[in-house]
Order: sequence, then structure tokens, then C-alpha cells
Amino acid sequence: MINQTVDAVRSADNLIVGLYGPGGFGKTTLANEVSRLTENSFPGGTLWVTLGEDMPDPVLAGKVNDLCELLSGTRPTLTDPAMAGHRLGELLDERAPVLLVIDDVWAAHHLTPFQAGGRSSLGLVTTRTKGLIPEDAAGTAGMSG
Repeated sequence: MINQTVDAVRSADNLIVGLYGPGGFGKTTLANEVSRLTENSFPGGTLWVTLGEDMPDPVLAGKVNDLCELLSGTRPTLTDPAMAGHRLGELLDERAPVLLVIDDVWAAHHLTPFQAGGRSSLGLVTTRTKGLIPEDAAGTAGMSG
């Protein structure tokens, strides 16, 4: 599982690689290890955001704003996730490739802000639901007991 995911991350032609499976099966732990093993492939570094089940739009925008602040030193005050995502994409486009770990995704629209820009970066998504990983993802790995 780890080798399959590392290979998908290192060779991804697309912007997303996904990990899915029930809660408690180690998706976050695997994402952390993949991040460590692929750090040389992402000279712009690794960013990590944890979402969760209860994610109203202003809270989601705030999490995206947090990433923008890490990248630029200035925190946007955007409350619309799409606008915050656009700003994040601009900042990612100005950097060397970044691995963006988007942990604990519960709804497809929560991924949208992380898909605007950052053309040389890659998103590693963890979710309980395979259907939330975009169909054109570079790779997916399922975890089960």
C-alpha cells in the first residue's frame, strides 16, 4: 500500500492522489509517511490541512486562508471558499511544487478550493468515501481490514 501510494505521488500527471477507507484504518498515518518519503519530490514543501465532517463554508475558507498565510505571511480575510481557493492557487503557482495533504474530506465540494491553481503541486486526499476522490485522480488506494 505504501509503495503504491508513493509511486502514484511521485509519478502523478494529475493534481490528485486519493486514499480512502473506513475510519481508524490508518489513512492519515499513511499520508504522513507518504509525505515523508516523497519530500524530495516537492521542493516547495508540504502543506497539511485537516477538514472533518462539520465544515461550513466560512470555516473551510478559514482553513484555506491559513494555508495562504503559511505561504505568503499575509492572512486573507476571504469567507468564500472558492475565492480563498483561487488565492491559494495563485500562491502555489508562484512556488516550486508543493505536496498538499487534504486530510479527512467528507464532501466533494470541500475539495474545490484546493483545485484552483497550483498546477505544479499535488493534492493527497484522505477520505472515508471513494466517490469523493475525483474520477481523474492520478491514483487511488483503498484501505480495509
